[in-house]
Amino acid sequence: MTQKIFSKLKERRKMLLISISIVLLVAMAAGILLNNTKKTKCVAQIDDPQYEIEQAKNDLASKEARSANKIVFDNFKNKNISGKACKNLKRGVDISVYQGDIDWKKAKAAGVEFAFIRVGYRGKSAQGVLGEDKNYRKNLQGAIDAHIPVGVYIYSQAITQPEAVDEAEYVLKRIANYHISLPIVIDYEYAANNTGRLYEAKLSKEQATDICNAFCDKVESLGYTGMVYANASMLRDQLNADKIAQKHRIWLANYVDKTAYKGEYDYWQCSSTGDAKSFGMSSTYVDLDFWFDDGLKSRRDYSLVFDSQFYANKYADLREAFGYDYIALYRHFLDYGMAEGRQGNMIFDPKFYREKYFDLLSTYGKDYKKYYEHFIDFGMAEGRQGSAEFNVNSYKNANLDLRNAFGKDLEKYYRHFLSEGCHEASRKNTLTGYENQIVGFVTNYNGVDYSKVYDFNYYKEHNLVVKEKYNLDDIGALEYFVTNGIKNAEQANEIFDVVSYKNRWKDLRNAYKDDWSQYYIHYIYCGSNENREATGFRDKVVDATASYKGTDYSKVYDFNYYVNNNPDIKAAFNLDENKTIEHFVNCGMNEGRQAKENFSVKSYKNRYADLRNAFGNNLKEYYLHYMRCGAAENRIATGCDDMLMDYVTVLNGKDYKDVYDYNFYIKHNLDVAKAFENKSDKEVLDHFVNCGMNEGRQAKETFSVKSYKNRYVDLRRAFRNDYVKYFKHYMESGKTENRLTTGFDNKVIEPVTELDGVDYSKVYNYEYYINNNPDVKNAFGFDDIATLEHFVNNGMNEGRRASENFDVKAYKDANPDLYVKCGDVLKNYYMEYLKN
Repeated sequence: MTQKIFSKLKERRKMLLISISIVLLVAMAAGILLNNTKKTKCVAQIDDPQYEIEQAKNDLASKEARSANKIVFDNFKNKNISGKACKNLKRGVDISVYQGDIDWKKAKAAGVEFAFIRVGYRGKSAQGVLGEDKNYRKNLQGAIDAHIPVGVYIYSQAITQPEAVDEAEYVLKRIANYHISLPIVIDYEYAANNTGRLYEAKLSKEQATDICNAFCDKVESLGYTGMVYANASMLRDQLNADKIAQKHRIWLANYVDKTAYKGEYDYWQCSSTGDAKSFGMSSTYVDLDFWFDDGLKSRRDYSLVFDSQFYANKYADLREAFGYDYIALYRHFLDYGMAEGRQGNMIFDPKFYREKYFDLLSTYGKDYKKYYEHFIDFGMAEGRQGSAEFNVNSYKNANLDLRNAFGKDLEKYYRHFLSEGCHEASRKNTLTGYENQIVGFVTNYNGVDYSKVYDFNYYKEHNLVVKEKYNLDDIGALEYFVTNGIKNAEQANEIFDVVSYKNRWKDLRNAYKDDWSQYYIHYIYCGSNENREATGFRDKVVDATASYKGTDYSKVYDFNYYVNNNPDIKAAFNLDENKTIEHFVNCGMNEGRQAKENFSVKSYKNRYADLRNAFGNNLKEYYLHYMRCGAAENRIATGCDDMLMDYVTVLNGKDYKDVYDYNFYIKHNLDVAKAFENKSDKEVLDHFVNCGMNEGRQAKETFSVKSYKNRYVDLRRAFRNDYVKYFKHYMESGKTENRLTTGFDNKVIEPVTELDGVDYSKVYNYEYYINNNPDVKNAFGFDDIATLEHFVNNGMNEGRRASENFDVKAYKDANPDLYVKCGDVLKNYYMEYLKN
């Protein structure tokens, strides 16, 4: 048993030792690998001829930082460029991996108008190994995306013409699919401190010049512009710069404020100590350059219409002749392929283009190279379809992520497809078929995501202009919304109405006033997360101000009530709470406008005679009184808009209350109401006494002067049509006698039949006379005395019948014996009848 235990312990010990040995071996191997990796990286870095130059800059910056001195940067303003003629002076930078990460949009905003980007270098050691700048791809794409024109350079250490050609080809293969619009440059200079293989070669001027020309000739053979970069001493002493300038361009490096170099040059690198961070770079320094633009186009970029692999795969004769040699295939494409109408890549087929666009046919005929040039110069930007296999508008419409990234820059869609999209299975079905439909919609514009306040479909359905102009253009619609819709406070999302948002939140109104853009931005970044309400308040303002110039008007003013009950105010100020209360204080109060449900200035004035006596028609004083005293005194401020309380009935010592009621008088005499709209109740009473009574106007429900007159014949006999006397009789006697004063407006009681001592009752009945003689009724109404007078003075002579019991004409005919006495005068027959 003991032996078995020892055996197991030995076995476990053996396994443990084996495990430890394996761990140690792995650790040693990893250490060796890591050391070799670091060593390789270090060697590669040190072999870069630019490395020591950049290291020296960093050391300078560190030294100044340690000494607490402020780092001194150079800038364009320090440079004297007088005497160097050009059509357009531009400012730019040249960069490499040593500038670190770069915000190219910031660089453009800071004034960078062009950039040269290092693609690679030749090692300074004897072997002269070519190496890539590890950041060249992202730097090229970043600058191009920021719409900065770019050129490229390689830091050369070439000591033979074949090496120069190798360097050119090395660059050309790496920039094939990028839009390079500026020269391709051979940076021809020694390594730091006059070291490196180029320095050690001790070349003659002619040899060095031939090397530079060989590089430029190679890049220009493929349609690019070649250029030589060198410092002033190199151009003067080690190169025949004048011969180079006859064929190619020159980029002068000379770190002075005004160069004394007399030779030809197109670019001037004037400093190596520009403030890199001001241009969005993570390094301390950056090189600064001037471009003395002569206006000549450097090259036409064919990178968007040529893919060497596609070209070789499509044409067997070329594949057999050149294999997949990029340079040879591109050379063939430039020299022969375009002219022959060969298709250079998937996005452009000149024969398809020619057949599709008849507007070009008459101009270009069968000159296929012209179709290439048109597509590059115009067609891409116009969104024309370049091949049957690829439609950029379909590609754009179907890929929301690309629209968010590229917007309307169609060239970027082409480049994306060529560099990435053609390899992505998810995009395979988007190359055509989406020309008339959009998948999703963009919400990002200039770095801001507007999805919380913007919905393309909602916007175009609620905005006719957007629907007509941008029905299939979500990018254009978003741009229109941001640049126009926001400043016009347009609603572009069902859940966000900026007018409601402003009206709902007083703190935002105080902060942003009428700056609509700030309300949208606040909701995007804060309001949505705070769950703030953003709809439902288009027609009302929450917590609207009731103060104006330090005075609180809240007892007589409510913003929402005021605008909702005064549509002209709402239309004029569009729910602007400050302008609205300003109007109320300066105009509305004087106009007597009601601004709060529980305060009507008309009612307040009508109810309180003491206030009317104090303020008269100065309406604003009534508002102010209520604010200062009335509310505290619990005075009632509603319910009397159409009724005056405690109105005046006494005038010149006489009380007219038995025949006069202000409210009745105004209500039933609209001409009086209109004429005395802004007059006092005393003035209305004065009108009644001096005019209304004479006119027989009714001024009280319980007293009608016409009814009073019609009811009593004794009064009619006494006063005839002098209405004032009827009013006074009632006031002095009639009321005491309990005489009736209503109910007889259209009926005369005991009509008069006696005139000048003669009783005409046997031939005259008032009711019969007016009912059978409408002209008489219209003329005299219910004036029984005037009616009788008309009968006696006119009607009898006219033979009018005034009684059912007597017809004068029949009487005359029946009594011819009376003719001798009465003749043809009918009144004589009436009178004869009355006598007998």
